[in-house]
Amino acid sequence: MQEDSSNINKGNKGEDLACIYLKKNGFRIVDRNIRTPFGEIDIIAKKKDFFHCFEVKSRNTMTFGSPFEAVTINKQTRIRQAAEYYFTYKNKTEARCLFGVIGVELSNNPPTIECMIDAFT
Repeated sequence: MQEDSSNINKGNKGEDLACIYLKKNGFRIVDRNIRTPFGEIDIIAKKKDFFHCFEVKSRNTMTFGSPFEAVTINKQTRIRQAAEYYFTYKNKTEARCLFGVIGVELSNNPPTIECMIDAFT
């Protein structure tokens, strides 16, 4: 199934805004849009001794629920597997990692960003 360009643009805009938010809050962006055999990680950032794998969910409306509700147990499992693959590939198997979710509400002016640093394990 192919995403239409409006969803891709919305996702890219949300991820760009999330990166700006993270940088303003002391994170260093390590990597973006990492594709693995298990799925994708939107943003990997680092702050102090922890890596943070973020799933970014952008919304124009709440018709389909909040951004945080969209990160299901199955999605969480795929993100964890993707992170394990990524850190093994990067030879950082001892990396301490937290999994977060960033919700971006694009219909607000300016867009609203809500971040859960340790959203799931």
